[in-house]
Amino acid sequence: VRSKAEISAVAIFFRWQDKGHYHLSASHERFQRFRPNNFLIYQTALYMKEKGIRQLHLGGGTTPEEDNGLFRFKVRFSPFLASFFTGGAVIDHDLYRMACEMWMARYPEKISKYGGRILKYRY
Repeated sequence: VRSKAEISAVAIFFRWQDKGHYHLSASHERFQRFRPNNFLIYQTALYMKEKGIRQLHLGGGTTPEEDNGLFRFKVRFSPFLASFFTGGAVIDHDLYRMACEMWMARYPEKISKYGGRILKYRY
């Protein structure tokens, strides 16, 4: 999604046969009030429908709880729910440990709230 020449949101979607999957997205905080991710997902759903995709799976939240913010965002697009799993894997343990140590040193006040998350360094 662009606002004039600036990118306001991006996403990765996959498709296989008649199924689509939303993998991840990001948006520039300056454009948040315009909800570019909402626009992006909606427009992609229309595009996929036009291409014969019968189901677009948005995935779940960052935790399995129903009050998770990401899950609440996704469930607003449709009343239909499907099973999903929340998981995580660390491929490069040394790099992951280094990123987490840098984050903990820089944001010690956030450890109690976000320290249990696999992507804690995003907060």
